[in-house]
Amino acid sequence: AEAAEALATSEVPTAEQIDAQVAAEMAAAAANMAHKLSTADMAHKDDMIFSVELERGSEGLGLDVDHYRKGATIGYVSPEGVAGKDGRIKVGDMIQGVNGTHCLSYDAVIQAIRNSGSTVVLELRRKHVECLLQNKMHMQVGATWEEFVFCLYSNRELTFEKTQPPVYNSNIDVRLAHEVRMVDAPNGGGYLEIETQTKTYSLRSSDQNMLHAWRRELYELLPYLHVTEVKCGWLYKKGETTSAGFKKRYCMLFSSYRLLYFDSEACNRRKGAVDLSVAEAVNPANASKGFGFEISTPGRTWVFAAEDQNEMVSWMNTLQMMLGDIRERKKRQAQLQGVTILKEGWADLKDETVEGEGAWEAHWFSLNSGGELKIYRDHEASDEELVVQTDLKDLERVERSKGVDFYDFCIDLIAPDKTTRMRPIDRGDMQAWLGVLQTQLSAFTVRTNHGSMITTLHQGWLEKKGESNAIGAGAGWKKRFFVLSSRQEQQGEELDVQFYLHYFKNEDQAADVSEGGVIDLGDVDEVVKGQSKEISIVTDSRVWQLRADAQSTQETWVKQLMAVCGEATDGSTEIMNKEEVPEAAADVTSIEVAELKMQVPSAEGQACWRTATFDLQSDGILKWKSEEAWPWDEGFIDIKKALGVWLLGPPGWRRLDIILPEHRWTLAAEEDETLQKWVKLLEAVAPEKPVSEIRNGWMEKKGNVSTSWKLRFFVLLSTHELLYFESDRSPKCKGVIDLKEATSCVRVDKPDQNYEFAFEVVSPKRTWVLCPDDLHAMQEWMADIKPLIANPGIPGNPANPEDEPGTRATGSSKRRKSVSKTSNRVYEHDEEGKMTSSFSDSASVLKRGWLEKRGALNTTFKTRYFVLTAADLVNEVPKMLRYFKDEESYRLLRTGGTIRIDDSIKVSRGSMLDPDHPYYFELATAERTYN
Repeated sequence: AEAAEALATSEVPTAEQIDAQVAAEMAAAAANMAHKLSTADMAHKDDMIFSVELERGSEGLGLDVDHYRKGATIGYVSPEGVAGKDGRIKVGDMIQGVNGTHCLSYDAVIQAIRNSGSTVVLELRRKHVECLLQNKMHMQVGATWEEFVFCLYSNRELTFEKTQPPVYNSNIDVRLAHEVRMVDAPNGGGYLEIETQTKTYSLRSSDQNMLHAWRRELYELLPYLHVTEVKCGWLYKKGETTSAGFKKRYCMLFSSYRLLYFDSEACNRRKGAVDLSVAEAVNPANASKGFGFEISTPGRTWVFAAEDQNEMVSWMNTLQMMLGDIRERKKRQAQLQGVTILKEGWADLKDETVEGEGAWEAHWFSLNSGGELKIYRDHEASDEELVVQTDLKDLERVERSKGVDFYDFCIDLIAPDKTTRMRPIDRGDMQAWLGVLQTQLSAFTVRTNHGSMITTLHQGWLEKKGESNAIGAGAGWKKRFFVLSSRQEQQGEELDVQFYLHYFKNEDQAADVSEGGVIDLGDVDEVVKGQSKEISIVTDSRVWQLRADAQSTQETWVKQLMAVCGEATDGSTEIMNKEEVPEAAADVTSIEVAELKMQVPSAEGQACWRTATFDLQSDGILKWKSEEAWPWDEGFIDIKKALGVWLLGPPGWRRLDIILPEHRWTLAAEEDETLQKWVKLLEAVAPEKPVSEIRNGWMEKKGNVSTSWKLRFFVLLSTHELLYFESDRSPKCKGVIDLKEATSCVRVDKPDQNYEFAFEVVSPKRTWVLCPDDLHAMQEWMADIKPLIANPGIPGNPANPEDEPGTRATGSSKRRKSVSKTSNRVYEHDEEGKMTSSFSDSASVLKRGWLEKRGALNTTFKTRYFVLTAADLVNEVPKMLRYFKDEESYRLLRTGGTIRIDDSIKVSRGSMLDPDHPYYFELATAERTYN
């Protein structure tokens, strides 16, 4: 108290006053820790600001200044130096200015001290010292282990005092520590080693959690510690594609939260890396190889497998411990700074200025939960030395770069007036950056978009099942707090409304959407009310499985979700014009009979599933019969009129769409294999063979002239064509390999180095050399390509003489257009069987804008973005009216609907009286009337 009073009345504290203040604070902090008082219960104290004037001696000032916490901090005070004899400067003091000049960085402080004369005035800030940890541990002293009380303070001082006679105390200069290692003991507890320049201190305790707390606190307090190896060993790693197999990799886990994997134990050639700083969870997973576990990150789910269960558990425990460290670190950041660092690291920034000439320069990138991507010249630079800052709310989108930079794993941050391009250090880091940036962009835009109104429609607790099949009965369900919200934004005269379902670990996190996950309800195909209080939200890429704690809660959530997903209507249901089931001819036989589910509109207008018995006959008629009321008691589908037969949806939730000119029929089955069988049966009886994708995925292609390798996205079609694209999102094909002209598909006898899984497709004009990721992918690609070479015609069907290579269908054998729609590519065949694009870049846009369109089966109106294009005479594409889910889907050329506009089209005001749609009109084609 006397020291505090003296400090309050004195402009420049004396050495005795400072010593008294520091000693009092350390004693108070230790006492508080001993009585288990949290820092939240302690009274807040302001930092001490003071100045010290020193006369430079022959050996300088006797100070070591560390580059610590992005600033200049006193690291050591020599007792025999000028500052040590003065006594007022202590370890941990931060230098704010020199000789009256405010210094913003470490470099500025050092330069100012060097440029000073014999007199140096330092402006210092001292934070009040806190005792971070206080515990009893044993330390190795010689050949014995002695018990000590260890105290770690916020000014980087670590003291210890012996508990048994003879009692003595000392300290460990952790400022000079360059490595901290933690070793868990098999029977609990473990060892903590602190290695300094002169000595290694070994500490031991039976409390494993306490040791990990010390390791975590030291890592946080000493960010310059050398990166240490935490765990290593052989694991199997699954490739990135769904069809990829496992490869044995030597894995090394480091204290920098990076998991690196190599092709050999020598670790000479790194194959990739997993950035654990953005990892969301580590869970067990089913694997075809060994005992599997997966690491979920925003950009990718990594699947590994160990030889035995004990090894799998060991890896999972270590990884989960690291994820716990990261969560604690982010929690502390949020308490101290108000935001958390979501990801940071080195990446190259492209200089797009005239002077820069597109040169790349390494910078330190840091993304925080406040939606700010800050770019510094290095990792120690302060905010005052910021090179550039990008706010996510100002970006339109984040995507992988196109063109040459695509192969260097570059990322584009696209704003309305500028594009910033970054180049992460490798493919794994690119995936991590891309995933976390896209996730935060979506979440942050919803929360902060200016001029938009965010409304919470419903919220509450639900259980959410993990994406993969977890091991053990009932495993995989976790309780989460869900928030259903809408975002309304005025865009000119139109009001744009979007709906999102966010989920969080606890209710407090719901205040910041960046803390949780998000489901974009604009991508939802279906909401299903299941048994056992379950709710399924179906999208093209995933089925989200939720579970309520009560039946009433389930019904409330289903009602809310159906309302915003466009599944609910006003109760009116359009009944299709029903035809009588045709009588079969005498020679017609039944090909296959099975019980399938069929999607029909319920009395409330929403889509629902009904069970029916389907009978496919040799004349191309698919009859069905059920126990439902008219008109769903019986009927038929004329497969001879089918434009497409598509198998859609993720595994475990596949559906079979049969596309007719006037209607779309959607079927489902209990087993995916049943639907796969029916696709082949239906395609066999359909005279108009629809174009379909047999396989797609990434491969590298060897150039014909330059012989360099380039990564391409390949699509194998049932038309005996292998297309390749620049990326999986590119709508425009880069080239076509015509398998009808190919003579063989064999593995390369003497492949290039690092391309051991290459195979070649040989044709008279060229030999194409392709290379997938692994042996399994190579075998699958070759297995699918070979039948298309050996058997001209549609795979799985008898060869057609008209389809032989070198012949062209003429006269009555001409086919009308068939269409296949998958992913974001649309394929068409013209009457001569030539591949055409459904979207021509050269077609000029006549008009575009938002309209509401009524569904054919589900009669609700949905808002769609329509684009009317003129006829393209060059590519022989007629005038077209296309519609997309939103304007972005049109801009990115994602899949949408198409209406051909010709002389047979009839446009009228409309015959349906609907007070909710006074400007309703009809567009009548030969196949269907669009409302």
